[in-house]
Amino acid sequence: MAHNPLDAGLNPEEAVFLPALQSMYMSSIHCDDKRKIFPRSPELNWYDPNNEHWAYGATLYSVGQSDLLLDDDVEGMVTKRDRSRTILIADSGGYQIGRSSFHNYDKKITREFLHQPGYDELRLNILRWMEAFADYGLIIDFPAWAVGEEGFILPTVPDCLRETKRNCLFLRDNYNQEKPVRFLTVLQGTYFGEAMQWYNALKAIEGFPYRGWSFAGPVAGNPIITTQMLLALWRDGRINEIENWVHLLGKGSVKAAFVFNVLQQCITDYVCPTAHISYDVSSPFLMGSFGRFYTHGVSNSEEIALKQKRAEQDDISFIRETHKRWCAWDSPFAKDIDFDELFVEISKHGLDTKSYAVLMHHNIYVTNMAIKMMAFQSRLPDNELNGLIPNIYVRFRRDVRKIFETFTTDTDINNLPLSADYAKLIG
Repeated sequence: MAHNPLDAGLNPEEAVFLPALQSMYMSSIHCDDKRKIFPRSPELNWYDPNNEHWAYGATLYSVGQSDLLLDDDVEGMVTKRDRSRTILIADSGGYQIGRSSFHNYDKKITREFLHQPGYDELRLNILRWMEAFADYGLIIDFPAWAVGEEGFILPTVPDCLRETKRNCLFLRDNYNQEKPVRFLTVLQGTYFGEAMQWYNALKAIEGFPYRGWSFAGPVAGNPIITTQMLLALWRDGRINEIENWVHLLGKGSVKAAFVFNVLQQCITDYVCPTAHISYDVSSPFLMGSFGRFYTHGVSNSEEIALKQKRAEQDDISFIRETHKRWCAWDSPFAKDIDFDELFVEISKHGLDTKSYAVLMHHNIYVTNMAIKMMAFQSRLPDNELNGLIPNIYVRFRRDVRKIFETFTTDTDINNLPLSADYAKLIG
């Protein structure tokens, strides 16, 4: 199994970007579609290292979408991957459990269910799936930020923490130590003090197989809190050769790529040279499911963004638009298909399942190109970034590197010299 980005063909000096794979996309690869446009489409499986069009070696998949079968061909993109050359992080589906929307459990999960035998069966099936297929598996956590959402079954943050800890104990008592999956302990919280409560409650479970961490909600989405939690882990010696992976859950925008690569450089330079930060995003799939595609990336002194539009059959600009970066149809297999092949006359909007999958593939590729640009720019000297990105990102990098460079166990993590404006750097 690949636990090193280099094994998956990725740059180990960069934070690892993971497309948050959707089950609809995987099913389009394996469905027996007789249309000319990629029948039984291995071309869409960018997770195959031998894909002649485009290969990419890392992804995240939430088992909340899964039947949790160990022999399901529909999930072959992840279950039958080359495990020595790809990295898979499995999200445990805790949010879907909390919303009672876990696949095949829709509206069946209640607070009472969490203390019934059926929940033990579900947890065990999640665990066995992760053991069978994942390199890294997130613990089953209940997100603090979801409290108060309509349909969320837990009413308070302490309830979420209590049930998350119960899940950690279940995992500890039932996991197969002979399997190579490594578990990441998820830290939730709507502010830094709350995140520290989660950390203090979960960091010292006797016998737990700690191999790394995952930050979720504001802990991943607010760069100030993210920095504080990384420093807390460093202070306690919890980023090391064994606990060497930190995943930032669901925060994979192009803007985030610059921020997370800065933090990766700080971890490499000051904390542990073999530790890695990763992050994921589902928006390329979401955009594709709405028939929308990314046209180009923008990176200048005013903004960092991916621009998008809807695929329209009479919109010739879809294939002829030119931009300074990442043109409209810059997909790896563009030379092999015509734009008109996307459209199906009998469908409601001119697009069918395979069309949406092609748009999703395009969006993943363009997102990856944009993110690689951000990773490159994150390493440029300050004077070479003038006009390439908004100055606030340059200031953030300068301030964060100084904090890591001067950090000691006496540093007041609660009051870091970071501008309040940094909280919204990644949106």
